[in-house]
Amino acid sequence: MEAVIGGWVCGYGMSILSTFALVYMGWKATGMGVFGRWFPEGTSMVALAVLGSVGTVFAWTMAGMVLGSAYEVLELRNTGGVLFAPSAVFLIAMAAFALMPLPFLLLVWPRSWWLFVAMSLGFAALFGWTMPLLAER
Repeated sequence: MEAVIGGWVCGYGMSILSTFALVYMGWKATGMGVFGRWFPEGTSMVALAVLGSVGTVFAWTMAGMVLGSAYEVLELRNTGGVLFAPSAVFLIAMAAFALMPLPFLLLVWPRSWWLFVAMSLGFAALFGWTMPLLAER
């Protein structure tokens, strides 16, 4: 049960990072930019930020609980630690999972490479390192 709660906590942390990233991307867009196709002219960016925040909280906390459940069901506790993480297998899997969307995102938005790399590092740190530590408590 601790792994599921740890997954929820890390998912909430990831939702905060995602909200910051979405707000940055929204504010950076000139006019409505990328969002102009989906929303009419004059749509409030603040309203979109609130909507995005609620959506990311729901999505990331659910993903965190699924990852926490997988950690528990696959019995990945104490599978050999690396970098102070109790499970090297889970840390490597989450790092690989974090790197998967990077090539696509870097092709689509090359100027925001630092944002996507930071999000990937945040994902790997939260789910690969912090979640197993919380699950061990």
